[in-house]
Amino acid sequence: MMKIRYGDALSVNIQIPDNHRDYYILPFAIQTLVENAVKHNIASLQKPLNLVIKSTDDEAIIVENNLQPRQDVRDGNGLGLSNLNERYWLMFRKNINIQADNSIFRVEIPLIKNLEKYSDKFHNIDKIFL
Repeated sequence: MMKIRYGDALSVNIQIPDNHRDYYILPFAIQTLVENAVKHNIASLQKPLNLVIKSTDDEAIIVENNLQPRQDVRDGNGLGLSNLNERYWLMFRKNINIQADNSIFRVEIPLIKNLEKYSDKFHNIDKIFL
């Protein structure tokens, strides 16, 4: 829906190989990260926001975007990222990894291959599909 709203001001490049499509992530994890990028960055025809969603050999999903902070948005309190990290920790005892430099903001979230060892904690988990 964001692509419809922003048109060419938003570019989304998804690079998930077939061998990672049987992994799991927490519900709404990627949506949270995409919404966070759009909320905190300029997305215009003159300065398009470029999102890349890709998996790694280390069994993780990376959502990254070019960093071009909006002036009209106060510094966030990190609540969305903090909540996502807490959910991963509670369910899987794994943390998300957040990295930023002058040009790129990147969040790495774990892919979960085997749900059986977590079945006592969670029944509503999404298979990755993009």
